[in-house]
Amino acid sequence: TAHAARVADLVRQLGGTPPQARSAEDYARLFPRMRTEADALHFARDLEQRLVRAYLDALRLLPDRGQRRATAEIAAEEAEDLAVVHTLAGDPAAPQPFVTGTT
Repeated sequence: TAHAARVADLVRQLGGTPPQARSAEDYARLFPRMRTEADALHFARDLEQRLVRAYLDALRLLPDRGQRRATAEIAAEEAEDLAVVHTLAGDPAAPQPFVTGTT
């Protein structure tokens, strides 16, 4: 939720309105069924890679240095989460020299 609050602040700074949070029921309905640990790790890896990529892509579009710094910090935190997922899956924490959110 800390990232969500920071992103909501960034959206407001840019003149936008952050979307409303979804309910637990919505998430339960929309998320894929995960039957095994491998399913969960695959989902988490895909999600974290997408988040890292989205934040890195956003960096070049942000007009303000503070906004870019906040976005880079979030991207780095998501990359840390991705490293944990890799480790839990038995893979190297950083299979490539730079984490870019792509495989």
